[in-house]
Amino acid sequence: MVVGTDPDGGIRYFNRQSEIITGFKSQDVLGSDIFDLLIPENRRREMHDGAGRVTRDNTTFSMLSLTSIADGSTRHIHWNLIPIITPDDSPLLVMIGVDLTESGKALLELDRRMTAKAEVRFKAAMEQAPMVAIKGYKRTGRVTYWNRASEDLYGFTRDEALGMTLEGLILNLKEAARFREELNEVWYQGLPSTPQKRKARNRLGETRWVFSTMFPVIEEGQCVEVFCMDLDITSRIKLEAEVMERNRDLEAFAHNISHDLRAPLISLHGYATLVLKESAEGLSPEATEYLNRIISTAKRMEEIIYSLLELTSSGLQAHAPERVNLELILREIWTDNHTLVDHTGARLQLSLNQAEQYVNNVPIKQVLSNLVENALKYPSGTRSPVVEVGSFEQDGRVVIFVGDNGEGMPPKHKDLVFEPFSRLKPDEPGLGIGLSTVKRVVENWGGRIWLESSPGAGSIFYFTLPETTPGS
Repeated sequence: MVVGTDPDGGIRYFNRQSEIITGFKSQDVLGSDIFDLLIPENRRREMHDGAGRVTRDNTTFSMLSLTSIADGSTRHIHWNLIPIITPDDSPLLVMIGVDLTESGKALLELDRRMTAKAEVRFKAAMEQAPMVAIKGYKRTGRVTYWNRASEDLYGFTRDEALGMTLEGLILNLKEAARFREELNEVWYQGLPSTPQKRKARNRLGETRWVFSTMFPVIEEGQCVEVFCMDLDITSRIKLEAEVMERNRDLEAFAHNISHDLRAPLISLHGYATLVLKESAEGLSPEATEYLNRIISTAKRMEEIIYSLLELTSSGLQAHAPERVNLELILREIWTDNHTLVDHTGARLQLSLNQAEQYVNNVPIKQVLSNLVENALKYPSGTRSPVVEVGSFEQDGRVVIFVGDNGEGMPPKHKDLVFEPFSRLKPDEPGLGIGLSTVKRVVENWGGRIWLESSPGAGSIFYFTLPETTPGS
């Protein structure tokens, strides 16, 4: 079909094929506005702008449009707009339309068949998926799909589950409300949810832990259904709980044994010191040396046992979170180390993004104290120590760092420093228990600790604070 219009859209030519396709007579449409007559309202601006560009820039324009015809139905017409100049030098816009209705129907039918086949395959895969409970939901949260693995995991048959909401099936009211919020977010944003651990229950009321994620089904830009995939991790959660319980038992046992060993050692140290003090004149040089060795060995054993107590206690202690001021804690730690600070001329620099944090007071002080003392122990030897403590936010967590201008260490030693009783040099002070204790404390509250260091450039320890908020 060929239609000629002036630049404003007024119809000046309407050929016979145009009459056949549209059902309009030429004499009835001449002078009419092409945009009002054949172009649907939601595409008129696009066609009008295209016609303007064709006339102004002497170019062409094409568009597929659902075109209205005389009997009230519509046809799929692909329009091509071409500018020409008539013999009387007046501009004319020639619109050549190709009727794609029948071929479009064939394509739609082919697409429908392919979609149906893909849907059959998809549902067959979901139905037979082992160990993955797949469920479908409406926007209201009612179940639209429930595969065989869902029946096995939760104990409800498909007929029992369809049309139900999760409050009446597998979630308590609190978990169901949280699920509904996530469902709404997936539905309206059209994006999959973040995989997460979820607590549910089966038909018998037994707790089931699942690793769960939701994803939307989008049709024509709109979400029409949301599917949820649950992977049963109940056995893993139970095993983790058993391992944690056994670890606590072992820590308590080691703590008690270490505590009980101190008493005889203190007695040994005390009696040897008493003998040396009261019988010094009657002792031979060899006996005196032996007693001194006993006293020295007993003292060394006391230090080791004390370190073991500190290490095991770091996994056992539980403290209530509270609002604390990190700057005040650091000032107190600095004052406690005044002897070392005065001897080395050390300086403390604070760059805390926010001094007040809601944390466990005792563990945070233990961590900061160990890290500050560690920074003071290993100066560069050529300049006074500078210890910087600061904070920043990363991925929604508060990160604290403790840095120094000391001698640093090779990258290969960065993980070794956190091992219990690890000392990089034989003549280093202490037993090598401080940083391993720090690591246990940080990991015990769910945080992470790491080190950045290189020879001659100092060391920086980073750790994340617990995700604790008031009222949690």
